[in-house]
Amino acid sequence: MLLHRTPACRYEGPLPSDCVHVVVVAPVWLGRLAAPMRKFLLDHAPFSGSVSAVCVMASRGGFRAEDDIAFLTGKTPAPALVLKQRDVQSGAAAEPLAAFAAALRNRQTRPEAIVRPAWISPREA
Repeated sequence: MLLHRTPACRYEGPLPSDCVHVVVVAPVWLGRLAAPMRKFLLDHAPFSGSVSAVCVMASRGGFRAEDDIAFLTGKTPAPALVLKQRDVQSGAAAEPLAAFAAALRNRQTRPEAIVRPAWISPREA
């Protein structure tokens, strides 16, 4: 909550608490889960079903955003995917998104055949 302000958000859909599975697709702002999404998750907690997440970041903060989602929903997002904005815009994110979608369809907890790029795990490179 930037400057201790509560952002407004509007949602016209089913209550997440009534859903078997919720997929959170959220931007990352200033290295954290976007404030309107944090507000939405706080307003709709607790989540009774499972949670998955796709976070889109400019360059950093995607994994912190996943942690924020886990904390706010009380559920570890699975599967979870972190993408760079430039990869989404260039189309390079198509393969990871397809694997994420396949994992959701197959009800797996983690997508198969996704290798974390070295820029995500610099100590593993």
